[in-house]
Amino acid sequence: MNGLEERNWEELAAMAEDLKKVGMTRLYLHGRAGQSLPWSIASECEPGGSHRLDISTSVRFSALHKGITFVWSFDLEKQSANGKGYYEIDRDGLAQVFAKLPANMRLKFAEYLADCAEKIHAKGDEHQGYANRQFADANLLRVIVAAVKGGVE
Repeated sequence: MNGLEERNWEELAAMAEDLKKVGMTRLYLHGRAGQSLPWSIASECEPGGSHRLDISTSVRFSALHKGITFVWSFDLEKQSANGKGYYEIDRDGLAQVFAKLPANMRLKFAEYLADCAEKIHAKGDEHQGYANRQFADANLLRVIVAAVKGGVE
């Protein structure tokens, strides 16, 4: 079955009977939000295999069509986020995915994202605490400098 990975899901669906005959009933697809993936028939979403900071940054979608389960992933973050200590959510990609999902899947995906939002918010609170401490420390140093300069002149 060499070359299957280069085919889009519609081509694979057209080959469903032949694929099932050889036991290929679960196929993994590759692509991004704007490419041809079976978003319109997606039926499940769950945490994917990539984790960063406190969330699973990939979401695994699946769709059953003609006896074949198609599985693909969507990354919540841009690739540029890798190695950073904060999140870089792919806002454009999310908008594209939501536009393509059926209503029931938009709800399931939104439920998944609600958990992510809480964890991202908690990380934001943590970073805000660090920032507040840095501002307070900088102000303390300025007060000391001003007191010393004020006393010298």
